[in-house]
Amino acid sequence: MEIHNLIEHSHKDDIGKYFFSKAVTFAFNNEFGKAYEFFKQGLDILTCDCQRGWLKPNTEINKKVFDDINVKHIPHFEYYFVKAYIMSYEGDKKSQYLALEAIDKYLEVKDDEYGNYVKGKILLALNENQQAFESFEIASSNGTNPRLLYRLGRTKEQLLEQRGLDELYYSFIQNSSSACCARVLKKYMKERGNELVLNENETNPLLIAFNNDEDEWKFQRLYEKLFKSQLENNNPFEAGNTETINSFIQGIKNNSELFVEEIEDDYEGEYYDEPDYDYYEDQTDWTHYDDNLDMDQQSIEFWNQF
Repeated sequence: MEIHNLIEHSHKDDIGKYFFSKAVTFAFNNEFGKAYEFFKQGLDILTCDCQRGWLKPNTEINKKVFDDINVKHIPHFEYYFVKAYIMSYEGDKKSQYLALEAIDKYLEVKDDEYGNYVKGKILLALNENQQAFESFEIASSNGTNPRLLYRLGRTKEQLLEQRGLDELYYSFIQNSSSACCARVLKKYMKERGNELVLNENETNPLLIAFNNDEDEWKFQRLYEKLFKSQLENNNPFEAGNTETINSFIQGIKNNSELFVEEIEDDYEGEYYDEPDYDYYEDQTDWTHYDDNLDMDQQSIEFWNQF
């Protein structure tokens, strides 16, 4: 994966999962401090942290890494977070309860957004939907980001029979690289009997696909295909596809009243606070610097170790 190419085109979900893939490598090498930092950086960037593209099913050998008795890593909370996050993707109940136990130990030390978010995801897997939503709300208590908005909105719509289009809309506007968020936004717009108001001569395939009654996964595949074309060298259709994507995003903004019940002067600003990411890299190491994360010189030196 060409990380610079992803950065150039603001493919934030893929950048976040690039961080995750690094984190998994560190975790299975018992380098839990580094894994913890890379997981947090990934979570700061992306919207949807689904398993696609970065985490393969774990072998029994890999699972032995999370035997608490053999872990010597200090501080322990970093280990517990990494254990909880990776095991939250396991499909069996035993792994989910082990993940829940680990994240509770993490939260005893660091009651932060990351821990409460992961706890919410684990509770969803255990079908504790209301408790999961409450964990996401706690995670959002000091501010929102596209990932939290996506999870809040999707949980409302999918599991709690509540309106969540507002959060899904603002999540997508903040990070339009998330095809998963775009898919879910389409799904629940259509389930509420709405459709975009388009010019009768509209030719944008994304707007047309978003508006039709076909399966939302078909729309997602089209969206991902157009996004990936931006990363292909010498693709003659890249410029046109980028214009198609930009026009689609503008079309969603033009129909904001379908998603947001009431827009007040300050309401959009509450959700929409676009991060500013700058990236630097030398021949062997690379540093991720983000003004919004208040990373000081010591933090930059930390990243230069990798």
